[in-house]
Amino acid sequence: MPFSWIFRALFFCAAFAAIFHSGARGGEIDASVVKEDFCDTEMVVSTAAFCGRGEDLSPQFDSFMDLSEYYLTPENISRMRKYKIVFVAGLLSDFYKAVKIGGRTFRHGRYFQDQERWLTAAGIGWTTAEIGSQSPPEENARAVAAAVLDSTQPVIIVAHSKGGLDALEALLDNPAAARKTAAFYAVQTPFLGSPVADWFDREELRQKFAETLLNWTGGDKRTLLTLTSYYRRNWFLRRRGPLDRLRGRLRFVCVASWKSDAPGVDTVFEVSRDIMLKRGLGPNDGLVPLDSALLPDCDYALLPETDHRATVVADSFNHFDRAAFMKAVLLLALDMRGELSGPRLPEN
Repeated sequence: MPFSWIFRALFFCAAFAAIFHSGARGGEIDASVVKEDFCDTEMVVSTAAFCGRGEDLSPQFDSFMDLSEYYLTPENISRMRKYKIVFVAGLLSDFYKAVKIGGRTFRHGRYFQDQERWLTAAGIGWTTAEIGSQSPPEENARAVAAAVLDSTQPVIIVAHSKGGLDALEALLDNPAAARKTAAFYAVQTPFLGSPVADWFDREELRQKFAETLLNWTGGDKRTLLTLTSYYRRNWFLRRRGPLDRLRGRLRFVCVASWKSDAPGVDTVFEVSRDIMLKRGLGPNDGLVPLDSALLPDCDYALLPETDHRATVVADSFNHFDRAAFMKAVLLLALDMRGELSGPRLPEN
């Protein structure tokens, strides 16, 4: 839907440009450096509590994305059908809906649309949690838990951005939902907060602007607070014990990404991405720094050169295969649970 594209682009870019002077662009990001040193930026405060690392699953994930067709054997597809996928969308996802104007339908790419199409074609069940995307995680957790508990099959949760916070809250607060969840993928989720939320929360006029926007879209000011670095870091420290126990019960994978700067406009989040690079917040996807998307001690997979929208909606700035991403999610889930059979050998 054209309005949502324009709204998001102008809202984030103009808001940042209004307060910061235009800054120098950051350099290219070396993937090997990122994987080795992702805790060494200012985004993560200088305490060991935030710098634990889980297993780097990027090689397996990359392989499954690139070679998924060889792994999608009848046996593996049959095993995938034992699970139901529960999608949890991110902040402002309510804008991604079709509208009719003058008898014509306009759609700006529904959230998870490509993933849903592939799952349907493969005969794999899925549903989307009926959250209020502008509501705080504590409220949305009930809807996520309801979607999980409504399934007659074990569930694999795929949550994007703030949706990952909603889903995590549900799993921590509802043991029955956690027991029914086989794997949880948190994609580009600001576990340790977002500088965008910090910027809005730092000054009263900006707070009022954000509060007005959230009220207009059905949310409230608590949502902004729950996305700030201060709130999220304190939340993590308070709930680290339950988090550790949750990771012991299900497979929990953080999927994080970054988008390097390139000549011209290369992402709808150009301004915010460049400002975060300039201010030493490290590699980021335009809204969430890499460090924030990697929950301490969790296993993770990294997606190079991928901005915050590319994993969930079509975007002219990105050439990201969302169907291959969904295949890799399921193949990795089977692999982690010891249920994956070997790939089909390519024909000569």
